Amino acid sequence: MPADAPERTRFSMRVALPSVGDVGLPVDALFDLPEAEVALLVPSGFAVRGPDGSWRVLRVSWPPGATPRRVAAAHGRRLLATDAGLLLAPELAGPWQRAAAPVGSDAVLALAATQDEVIVATAREVLRAEPGEDAPVTATAPAPLPPLGPDVRAVQRAALAYLELEPGQARSLRARAGRRGWLPLVTLRVGHGRDDSRSRAYDQSFVSGALRDLHDWDQEESDDLSIEAAVTWDLGDVVFNPDEIDVSRELRSVIALRDDVLDEVTQTCFERRRTIAELAARDASDPEVGALRLRAAELAAGIDAWTGGWYTRALRGPDTPGTGGSE
Repeated sequence: MPADAPERTRFSMRVALPSVGDVGLPVDALFDLPEAEVALLVPSGFAVRGPDGSWRVLRVSWPPGATPRRVAAAHGRRLLATDAGLLLAPELAGPWQRAAAPVGSDAVLALAATQDEVIVATAREVLRAEPGEDAPVTATAPAPLPPLGPDVRAVQRAALAYLELEPGQARSLRARAGRRGWLPLVTLRVGHGRDDSRSRAYDQSFVSGALRDLHDWDQEESDDLSIEAAVTWDLGDVVFNPDEIDVSRELRSVIALRDDVLDEVTQTCFERRRTIAELAARDASDPEVGALRLRAAELAAGIDAWTGGWYTRALRGPDTPGTGGSE
């Protein structure tokens, strides 16, 4: 090797990737932390190796839609750079909170940290903080975000069920109209007759020198009950039932109403999710935060009205995916 040739850097430490399931490719790494010998930043959290060489996964809740980029340790805290802002935590397991403005809400492009200082680069500026300084690494404790709620398709099904606009009901109505021609017209007649006759006769007879009066009584009663049943079919209705025209007209109205309901529910659900995403991107000190929370609650109330209270129960239910509490 020539005397003026640069010396090659040799790496003596090798880290085998963890075999703890599908956690994704590592994005960044930290070493020799109190809580982990090796910590790999992965899309869903951290893959952590302990002193015994075993790996475990720490699932971390990023801001909605955020992508982690870099991880560092400084000032006794863990720093995480994401495209939705800088997050801070006392340890890798969390809890993770946004840093103070402006880096708490701006996308972080680069992060460098030592025990003496932290440098954060965003699209607008580069910020530096030393021990004892508040910005940019002072964590804030914003109120928890409203839960995203259940999947939009589940909300649509709940709204149709509450308003009785499910497709199965329309098919049932059409099928019953088509079967009407096979049902007979049953006619039942009941008759009752009563006959009551009485007669009286008088006569005299002279027997053995004596005159005798004779009286005859005669009474007849009769009850007649008749029942007549007739069954008739109009087989023409089997081929074409005129009621099907009314059914088709009603079904068109129902389909139009169902489309309007689905469109309104879908738009309201995604508008609420966009509001929550915008709320997550803002710092807790932003004056628009209160208005955004009020808007999210207003949209949730509208969805709740479309579903007859099902949406609120789904938001508060512990087994509902995507929920984390009430409004």
